[in-house]
Amino acid sequence: IPQEDGNYPTAALLIAILCLWPMGTGMVKSVVNVFGAKQFHPIVQSACIESYYVNFYMCINIGALLGGILIPIVAQFQITVAYSIPVFVLSV
Repeated sequence: IPQEDGNYPTAALLIAILCLWPMGTGMVKSVVNVFGAKQFHPIVQSACIESYYVNFYMCINIGALLGGILIPIVAQFQITVAYSIPVFVLSV
């Protein structure tokens, strides 16, 4: 929301981007793996829980690797497309 002089409150944007966004991301990441593992019975399906964690972190690491390689290459040519790739992948 612009202020009366037409400028945006840059201090508020800076706080939101550098503080609130990483805190929210960290909170989501710390509970999403537990919620996934809670779908299995801890005694009867212990092998499934182990398999879930292996696959969960494998997907995260492959995504980080591909994103770290692909996005900088695409950003050299078209920055909008580079930002759109993670948005598209997260929305699928």
